[in-house]
Formats: sequence, structure tokens, C-alpha cells
Amino acid sequence: MGGAGRGGERRAARREGIRGVGAQSTVEYAVVLAVFLAVFAACMLLVRAAGDGALARAVEGAASHVLSGLGWVDIALY
Repeated sequence: MGGAGRGGERRAARREGIRGVGAQSTVEYAVVLAVFLAVFAACMLLVRAAGDGALARAVEGAASHVLSGLGWVDIALY
């Protein structure tokens, strides 16, 4: 008689396990979606910055020859 009660417990445990897997996959989907949207937004910001010329200005400002134009500074920073 004790075996019949255990079968019900096993079925209930399986149902709980299935619900846990479903919840885990939902959380994983949400995390992956958030990361994908962040990467997509960053790419769109880069495209916009390149189109406005802000990216080119940033590159020119970061170039070593902009400092003073001295040849030895360029060589030292290279």
C-alpha cells in the first residue's frame, strides 16, 4: 500500500521539475534577449556616430600626430 502513495509523490515531483525547467528557460531567454538588445543598441549608436562624423572626430583627436606635430613624439608614442 505504501508504494501507491509514493507513485503520487513521484508524479508531483516530476510536475514540479517540469515547471522549474520552464521557468529556467524563460529566465535564460530574458537574459539573452536583454544582451542581444544591448549589443544591437550599441551597434546602432556606432552607426549613428559614424554617420554624424563624431567617430571621425574622435579618431582624429586620439591620433598621436595631433598632440604637437613633432616627429619624435609620434615615434615615442608609437
